[in-house]
Amino acid sequence: MGDRQLSIDSFRSEYDDRLLDPEERRYQAKRLYDALVATSLWPSKPRILDVGCGSGFKLSFLGSDVWLRVGCDIRRKPYLRAVRQIEGVYFAQANAIELPFRDGFFDLVTCISVIEEFPDYRAAVAEMSRCVAPGGTLCINVVNGILLNPLYALIERFGLKILESSWRYTEASVPIMEDNPTAGFHIDHLVGWRHVHLTPYMVRHQIPVLRWLPKSWVDTVTRRFAPTFVYAWQRPETIKNKR
Repeated sequence: MGDRQLSIDSFRSEYDDRLLDPEERRYQAKRLYDALVATSLWPSKPRILDVGCGSGFKLSFLGSDVWLRVGCDIRRKPYLRAVRQIEGVYFAQANAIELPFRDGFFDLVTCISVIEEFPDYRAAVAEMSRCVAPGGTLCINVVNGILLNPLYALIERFGLKILESSWRYTEASVPIMEDNPTAGFHIDHLVGWRHVHLTPYMVRHQIPVLRWLPKSWVDTVTRRFAPTFVYAWQRPETIKNKR
């Protein structure tokens, strides 16, 4: 990454205001909720953990039939700036590779727009999967740096400036994308989990006209050319009465 290797604090300031925009967070939460429902991944009255929750707005807007909402982030400031505007969200300041929660406690664990910030994303994914209950779901999105890096370079050749934070995310996402997320990043914790590519469902929500096009065509295009990908893995149910 060269001279674009920035600390979290140095580039997060470029988009912190977006974290505090409740309408944008509401829209993103609705897209994710609809995709989870469409793929039968939304649990009944779930306990939700959002890793890298930022302000907590998105978590507060995610679904309505929720039993427990817990957000955690290594930074506390965005949440403290928004806490008076949200209800029902519990916050824990924690590192993603050392989550202070017991095994299998949450029905849904999300990590949205933040995995590129983790120094060891594989350890973070393994730790998040540890917290997923049997039958529950882990949901992560990753920036499509393979697509956006050359696009950003082309834009800057025409004299337009791309934010350093955008460069940071796209460049950090490339090794993540190359680590085969559809195979669970080859992480032992996700072996045997059901994988669902949520991106086509998210895009169809964002652009309703695509619902009139052949589903197979939309799926193929969005799985390759969407600016961000949203992946989900559902943990198998525990086998009962096993002898």
